[in-house]
Amino acid sequence: MSAVDPFTPGGNFSISVTNTTGRVATTGNGSVMRLANVTSTECFVAFGTSTVDATTSGFSMPGNTQVFVASSGAITHVAAITASGTTTLRISRGDGGV
Repeated sequence: MSAVDPFTPGGNFSISVTNTTGRVATTGNGSVMRLANVTSTECFVAFGTSTVDATTSGFSMPGNTQVFVASSGAITHVAAITASGTTTLRISRGDGGV
């Protein structure tokens, strides 16, 4: 079993998520993104470039959860949406943690 390197953030971002897709540029270095949905409202996430849009059929982030996602340099933006209600999605781009 291999050891997991601790996560070292290189940039921190936030999206106020509503039922309309929103996106944020995730600039900086790092091959991993830590996503934290900080309220009890589920949101849905998409990864891509400056034109990425999230839909409610995308990657689900249940409320009050966090996940580490491997990220290539081609991913420059994260988009998020809720089915209803609002939440906040905190994003850190960095290395390690997976």
